[in-house]
This record gives sequence, C-alpha cells and structure tokens, in this order.
Amino acid sequence: METFEKFGTTNDRKEFCHQLIQKEFRDALTSIKYEIPVKTEGVVVLSGKKFIKDGESIDYSRSENAENKARIEMGIEIISQIVAKKANKGVDEIGNEDILQHAPSLILSGTIEQLPIMKQIVEKMGFPIEKLKLVDCGAGGISNTKTQFETINNYFADKKHEHITFVTSDYHVPRAVRTGYKNLNPDINFDIIPVPHGKIPYDVFKVVYGEVKKIISYANKGDISKDAPAAIREK
Repeated sequence: METFEKFGTTNDRKEFCHQLIQKEFRDALTSIKYEIPVKTEGVVVLSGKKFIKDGESIDYSRSENAENKARIEMGIEIISQIVAKKANKGVDEIGNEDILQHAPSLILSGTIEQLPIMKQIVEKMGFPIEKLKLVDCGAGGISNTKTQFETINNYFADKKHEHITFVTSDYHVPRAVRTGYKNLNPDINFDIIPVPHGKIPYDVFKVVYGEVKKIISYANKGDISKDAPAAIREK
C-alpha cells in the first residue's frame, strides 16, 4: 500500500497539500462550465450528510438538507440538458415523454435512511419515476464515499455500460475523483460534475481543510488513489 510516508519529508506532504488546494480545490470551487455527457448511461447523485428532521418535517434551510437537495436538483438539471440535446429542443420545451425516451437513469446513491427522502424530493420535482433508480449504500454511520462507489459497481455489474456521470458538491470532487479511480471497475468510464459553488451554504475554509485531511488519511489507508486528475474529466 502506498503511503505518504514513503515519499519522504514533511515538506513533501506540505507541497502535496499546497498543490491540492491551489489546483484541484480551486478548479472545483470556481468552475462554472461543464460538458454535457450526452452518452452517459446513468446520472448518479451521491448523498451528503444525513438529513436533519424537525419531527417529521425537513427544513431545507438547514445546510445538511439543502446540500442533499441541491445535489438532486443538479442531477435532474444535467439530465434535462441531455434530453434537450437528444430531442433537439430547448430545456424548457421538453416533457415527460422526451425524458422517458431520451433520458439516462437518475440513480440516487444514499443510505437506507436517506433514500426515501431523496426519492420524495425527486417526486416533488415532477421527474418521471420510471427513470428513477435507488442504490442503497448501507446504514448511516457505516456508509461513506467508498461504499457508494462499491455499491454502484454492484449495480452496474450485469448491465452494459460505457459511461457514468456522478453529481456531488464542489468541495467533494477531489476526494470523489480519487475514490472513483480506486474503487470503480476499471471498465467504467466516469466524470464528476459538481453543484456550483454558492448553491450550498457551508464554511469553505473549514470544509476544504477537512477534505484535505480526509484525502491524506484515506490515501494512506489505501482506500482512495493518491494520484488523480485535478480536472473533472472522463477517464
């Protein structure tokens, strides 16, 4: 297992962190353009933190809830753009028939506790349920980004596929890319599209600092790749 200790000094580690922040996180947090993956077989929305309930209701002004909802909205937005391009229509012109004919599956990857709420968000947005798939990545407190990619492997194991598009938060992209390269079946091509910065309320400095620590820790464990493309791109 490759570890950070193997390539030397504290300065090496500092340089890695510097490059990670200056290049990968900067790209993920500032990019506002992405290429529409028209040939993708599935748009996979990765869940974030667990939903916080106030009794039976969910307050979407709370950051945890808002983040999960924003990821789902982004997934549907991407699919709408794919359908519009295939149908040769404007996004505001497409209907459910166009989605049923042209859309890739919208795949929700979440914990057993999150999935019913995620599904409810999709239903309230009017997205055709026929195009919706749910992938259970485990119970809350056990599941993580690695188990999400592992369960996606299982979901696509017996299916013909060439390309998958993942949707997550912008700050999560550097770790998600590394996790995908390490844990997805090598014959799966993928890209990761982030929710644009500003659509999710969070403390950017605190979150990026935490993500850098996680990348180092998980890479040392061998759970993710240390080396991965900084840009969001197809394998």
